[in-house]
Amino acid sequence: RVVVVRGSRRVVLGKGGAVIGDAPLGFGKSGTPSPTGTCYITDVTAPNAPSGPYGPRAYGTSAFSDALSSFDGQPPQIAIHGTNQPWLIPGHISNGCLRLNNANVQRMMPILELGTPVYIHW
Repeated sequence: RVVVVRGSRRVVLGKGGAVIGDAPLGFGKSGTPSPTGTCYITDVTAPNAPSGPYGPRAYGTSAFSDALSSFDGQPPQIAIHGTNQPWLIPGHISNGCLRLNNANVQRMMPILELGTPVYIHW
């Protein structure tokens, strides 16, 4: 499972009853907040440029922005992904996506699978 606690700007990874990872997090700005609630990982992509704005992996979720009707011409799906601006983490930095530094995304890669539950709350 992935637990996002917006108030502490952290993400916690768990398996069974154990915590297996914890990292600082960037999330939505005031005008484009990350939605709260329960969702799950729906797709995984390896961006063409691992050093680009999405880092080495992007995990699409079943959550969508409540503030945007589209993003880059696509539905405003919320993703968990890396960044090429790690100095902005933690903080309110995105259009709703959940950003981690690339090293933390790489640590998550062997753990996260399709269907992994994601809980986003304050």
